[in-house]
Amino acid sequence: MRKIKDFGWSVGRTTLTWKALSSFISLIVVLAFFYWQVGDILFNKSIVRGSILDLGVNWAIVALPVAMLMISGEFDLSVGSVFALGASGIFKLFQIGLHPLLAFVIILAACALIGFVHASITIKLGIPSFITTLAGMWFWRSVVNAMWSYTPSAPRSAIEYFNNVFGVRMAGGWFYSKFLFLIAIFVILWIVLERTPFGNSIFAAGGNYDAALARGSKPDRTKLVLFILTSTLAGFAGVVSATSAGATMTNTAMGLELYMIAAAVIGGAALTGGVGSLEGAFIGTFLLRYINTGVIQMGIQSKWFQGIIGVVLLLAAVLNRNFRSRVIKRFT
Repeated sequence: MRKIKDFGWSVGRTTLTWKALSSFISLIVVLAFFYWQVGDILFNKSIVRGSILDLGVNWAIVALPVAMLMISGEFDLSVGSVFALGASGIFKLFQIGLHPLLAFVIILAACALIGFVHASITIKLGIPSFITTLAGMWFWRSVVNAMWSYTPSAPRSAIEYFNNVFGVRMAGGWFYSKFLFLIAIFVILWIVLERTPFGNSIFAAGGNYDAALARGSKPDRTKLVLFILTSTLAGFAGVVSATSAGATMTNTAMGLELYMIAAAVIGGAALTGGVGSLEGAFIGTFLLRYINTGVIQMGIQSKWFQGIIGVVLLLAAVLNRNFRSRVIKRFT
């Protein structure tokens, strides 16, 4: 086994399974609590499909690359605005008569370019990604607001085109086919992170940047790829969300970036980089969706949801820090 001092990512690998397990246990505890409070209503097909899996898939598509970026030691606070740009932008392209597939490709390319711009400013100019993407969050949201003065909708033919891909009901109506796309994305990214040299470079970039450079890794290139991936998948999720609903709003995905960071932290990611897991972020995302849905089903006002998430996030950060400290003492 690699020593922790090599790159700083081997501890992340060591604790990976346990962190995912702790997230899973947290999910079970939350489900058990809401089952005690509201019975089996959270396992109702329509609620699982609509309130949890439907929105949860949209969130998880974004949470996975956000977690990878955090492992590399960077943040992207613009994902909510890029999500909205993907949703609104593709409707604009529909309305000018572009074929749905061509519009889809253009939106993904535009979102990839946004990620490239954010990465270039962060890496080349040395501006912290927190500042770069915070500026991007406001700028791209302004673009969305300038694009529409009303709630945009799409031609029925375009909606049907995407529904035939992402909106097919599966497993007797329990979830939509877009869930399978999420699983495919998860598997591919997990293999990249856990089974490839590029995955090693992600942990290395966040664990010890200088040591990564000394060992011949290219952390800047790694972060560039991750910024592009994050923005691209945020735009992709926006397209999936908008075409599933048949309409979107300029304020869609407001605050999404904070939920994505929360999902990653609940899943075991460290804000300092070098530690985290995709399975943890995956579980953390659906944990947030179950909390949101459970709070509503209990009759608690939705305004308390953010407060509850704040408490959960703080507890997760404390537990992960204590657990990580114990593992470091064991392997050093």
